[in-house]
Amino acid sequence: MSVTSLDIIAQYAGPIPALLAQENVLDVCVNPDGVMWVNRLGRGFRDEGVMACSDAELLLSSVATEQGCELNAAHPILETTFPLTGDRIEGMMRPVVTDASFAIRTRSKQIFTLDDFGDQGVLTGMSDPLNAKCYRAGFVDHVCGNHMNVIRLANRYRQNILLVYSDRRQLAGGALP
Repeated sequence: MSVTSLDIIAQYAGPIPALLAQENVLDVCVNPDGVMWVNRLGRGFRDEGVMACSDAELLLSSVATEQGCELNAAHPILETTFPLTGDRIEGMMRPVVTDASFAIRTRSKQIFTLDDFGDQGVLTGMSDPLNAKCYRAGFVDHVCGNHMNVIRLANRYRQNILLVYSDRRQLAGGALP
C-alpha cells in the first residue's frame, strides 16, 4: 500500500480534521509556542492542546507541496486551502514567526440573518435607516457565522464595500446610492 501526500498531511494534522468537522468549530489555530486554540460558536477561543512545533512545520510544508505553493524562508507565508477539508488555511514560518504557526478557518456552518444580528444587539435592526437601505438595495440577505464581528456588504454595481461594526460604521470606496 502506497502512502499519499494526503496521508502524510493527515498524520501531521493529528486531531485537526476531526475538530474542523465539528458543527460548532469555526477556527483551529496553532501559535508558535505550539498551543492549539479552537474557536467554537458561542464559546470563543480556548486552549485545547499542544502541537509539536516540528509537526506544525511539517504540516505546513506538506500542505504547500500538495497545493503547489512555495513555502520557505524567502516565502514564509502560506495562504491556501487545507486539502483534507477544503477549509482556508494561513500559515507562517521563520523568519516571520519564531516557529511555525497557522490558522484554519472553516467554511460557514451557520447562516445568520440581519434580524438575528438585530436580536443579538450586534446591529441596530431594520429600524436603522442605513441597515434598511442596504437590505432594500439587495446588498445582503444573510451573513455567515465566520463574520460575526464584521459584516461586509458589497455593492454589486459600484463595488463599494461597507463595513458595519457593532460599535461604529465606516464606508470605504464611495457613498451608497
